[in-house]
Amino acid sequence: MTIDFDNALDAPAGPAEGGLPAPRFTPEALAELLGQHRPTAQQSEIISSPLAPRLVVAGAGSGKTATMAERVVWLVANGWVRPDEILGVTFTRKAAGELSARIRAQLAKLTRAARKHGLDLAEGVLDPEAMDPTVSTYHSFANAIVQDHGLRIGVERDAVLLGAAQSWQLAATVVEAYDGEIWQGFPAKSTLVGAVMMLASECAEHLQDPVDVGTWLATEESRLAALPLVAGN
Repeated sequence: MTIDFDNALDAPAGPAEGGLPAPRFTPEALAELLGQHRPTAQQSEIISSPLAPRLVVAGAGSGKTATMAERVVWLVANGWVRPDEILGVTFTRKAAGELSARIRAQLAKLTRAARKHGLDLAEGVLDPEAMDPTVSTYHSFANAIVQDHGLRIGVERDAVLLGAAQSWQLAATVVEAYDGEIWQGFPAKSTLVGAVMMLASECAEHLQDPVDVGTWLATEESRLAALPLVAGN
């Protein structure tokens, strides 16, 4: 049986955004075109949501990776973005690999379906050189930015992010070089190294200088020490 997808689509997923073409495919129609299960109502809402920041909270096993991949192919199929304009970032290499594989598989399905049914998709969508979205971990993408643009702020192109083992060695060197006062209950070296690494990570994540953090901790220590003791506590 031959299906004319250009004339057999569901109602548009929503009004077109400024400067964007009206959606030609709903998530459900696109799923049929690609020969896969239709998304749930909630997944469909996410897939066809506007090009605006959105927080989606979903538990394990709820189909997050598949929904993200279907979101990408929906945007591409409707001419809202090109594949090479997609950036996907996640926390682990495993998750980045899975998301990248899903997105590329979906885009390959779209290419085959478009050629099979003669769909007139947006210019450049089926260009093999454009079918290359960027999907990586946060750190890997940040490292790529540094290598490409680091010279603008005085960072050499060959600068690399420290791995876990290198970070541990550097933190251990800092701990071993400490010659300050040793307080009662001084923890083991491995515990201190882990604490140094955690402090460095938190300072980087929250854009805080270690000196400022030390000052705040000293202030808090003084404040807590001045509090009266309550009997029984």
